[in-house]
Amino acid sequence: MAKQNEEYRINHLAIWILVAVNQITGFLWYSLPVFGRTWMRLWGFASGEMMEASPLRFVFSILAAALLGYVLAWLFQRLQVIYWVDGLKIALLFCLSFTLLPRLVHDAFAGQTLGIAFIDVGREFVNFAIYGVVLAEWKVRRK
Repeated sequence: MAKQNEEYRINHLAIWILVAVNQITGFLWYSLPVFGRTWMRLWGFASGEMMEASPLRFVFSILAAALLGYVLAWLFQRLQVIYWVDGLKIALLFCLSFTLLPRLVHDAFAGQTLGIAFIDVGREFVNFAIYGVVLAEWKVRRK
């Protein structure tokens, strides 16, 4: 367990494991039995259309997942987050403030159904929660 005033460095291994977890949650979340069928119907996609996705989308997804990890790790250092529950609260507050609310406003003005936003942001809530807990608990002491 971490102590208040100890110095920690960013745990790169934890971040890259979280990037992999992020990709796995996306694969599972948008699979047809979970939310994939509903998500495609709400967007008006036919079943085979999503299989033609550009690999560049996955590159962007991986880079975004890594950036999320590094930003949260940096923030947790600055705020001296030492307990998993604090990491969870901060991560979910960030998700609510910077993901859910802007997305709902955007989709409302774009005339999109809110179901799409809740499916997409639901996945982000899961990922932010995982990142918050792992980054708060899995620390590497400075030498």
